[in-house]
Parts: sequence; C-alpha cells; structure tokens
Amino acid sequence: MYTHLLASAVTLCLARSALSASITDDQSPKINPSKWNAAISAPNATGAYPIRGFNISGPYSEEELPGWTMVVRVAVDRETGAAEDDEDHRTYFAGTSISIKAPDTLLETDGSVATVEVSQDPEWNVQVFPTVTLSGDILDDAQNDDGSCLSFLSEQCVKDWQDAYVSSDVGWASPPSSCNKTLQGTGPLRNNNNNTVPLSMFNGTKLISYSTTYSDLGHGPLQLQNAVRQIVPVMMVYRQSGQNGTASEAARLSCVRARDLAGGSKLATGVANTSTALSRWALAPFILAALLLL
Repeated sequence: MYTHLLASAVTLCLARSALSASITDDQSPKINPSKWNAAISAPNATGAYPIRGFNISGPYSEEELPGWTMVVRVAVDRETGAAEDDEDHRTYFAGTSISIKAPDTLLETDGSVATVEVSQDPEWNVQVFPTVTLSGDILDDAQNDDGSCLSFLSEQCVKDWQDAYVSSDVGWASPPSSCNKTLQGTGPLRNNNNNTVPLSMFNGTKLISYSTTYSDLGHGPLQLQNAVRQIVPVMMVYRQSGQNGTASEAARLSCVRARDLAGGSKLATGVANTSTALSRWALAPFILAALLLL
C-alpha cells in the first residue's frame, strides 16, 4: 500500500537561504526557523548514504564522480516556538531534513561548490525530487536497503524510472509499469519545476524538510520509531544547461532513511517493525519544504 501527501498539506518554501526558511502550512503552527535549525543540528537520528553523482564543477560529462553523500536527520519532541504558544500550551514537532553534499574536491574553501562557467552560466542543471512515500509491506521490505532501492525495486524498475524522469516534459514522472504494483499510479510529493537546486547548495545545506506537529510532549519515542523506519526515495536529475534529450541528461535514484540513533535517543517499545504505526504517521498532515531555493 502506498500513501502520498495530500496536495493541500504540502507547501513549497522559497527562501533566500535554507537557514532562514520558515516551515509551515495552514494546518500547523509555524515552526520558528531558529527552533528548526537548532533541532536538526542536534538530531535524534541520522543516516548517511553514498550516492551516484557527477563532476558538476566541470564541463558536462556522463562519467560519474564518486564521493557524493546524502544525509538524513530526524529530530523529535522539539518546541515549535509558535507565536501563539504560552506557558499553558506549547506545541512540538518531529522533523526530517535531507541534505546532499558534493565531493570535497568540488568544494571551495568557503564550502560552496566550485563551478566552471561557460558564457557566465554553469554547464549543469540539477533537479532533486522527493518522489513517493512508502508504507505497508513494501516499507517493511525496504528496511535493510543500502540506498540503492534494490531491496524492494527491481533493477529494471529503477532504470525505467530514471529514464522516465529524463524524458519527462514536466520535470517529474510517476513509477513506470516495470515497478512494483504498490508504486503504480503514484505521483511525487511536489510536481512542479521548482525542483532545480543552485549548484552552490550541494555543500550539505538542507534541501528537503518536512515535519508534523503535536500538542503533548512525550510522543518522541513513537515519532522517532516511525521516522527512522520511513524510507525516502529521492531522484536527482542532471542536465546540460540549455540542452534537452537523453544524450545530455541523466537521473539517479537513491533511497535513504535516518537509521542511526544519536546517543540517548530511544524508540517506542512494542511497535518495532509495525506498519500500522508508520501508516498513521505517513498520513498525518505534513509540511514539505522542498528544495529551499536561494
């Protein structure tokens, strides 16, 4: 069974900086940016995965460059800092943040990604798409995935899905027929063309963020249990700036989760490896701050 976020519960946040973005929607109190950043900087769980990427600092090339990393961070039971909170009523949130870091060889001394410019424009255009939300049996099957998605998707499915993103006219693509039936007919978490990421943000800056809020402190162990089980399939699409066609485009799918607990963090007891609790979490109102653009 697959569940995805309701469009009304998803908000795209455009910000001058990922560090100053407010993450909110109409159904949840605003999360104070400083509260969010403090929480994600001291997470309850993390996950770091090597991913496939390219030398986006040089001329466009189909040769892959090792050293790319995707990092997931989860924080739970943190105060939102909402303006309407007072001593008698406080709201809390569980949040997840995903960042992507290019190899150190591509980073300038200030941490930004070095780019080779042609006519004042870099040769690369990179888009990042959080694709679908998993639940049920397929989520159980994915728990030991190494980041390749191959524990629950076939090699043919991954290839066809990547090819579908490359050839898409709208920038995103639903899972093709070669993928598991549990993924059929599903759309992305955000299906617009605002998924292009400035190359300078592939330095570990938070790119994808989502959260759920609640009123009673102490839900952390269950929220953490659910969050560390959630697998996030993320598609990266690399294009030569100004060019179209498969000869100058490539896509790479990764599946990541915050699988490593930080010291002192505890999971809820009696709910390990259950899909029911996770399904409730996945269907709760989310906020997706997808691709915080400069």
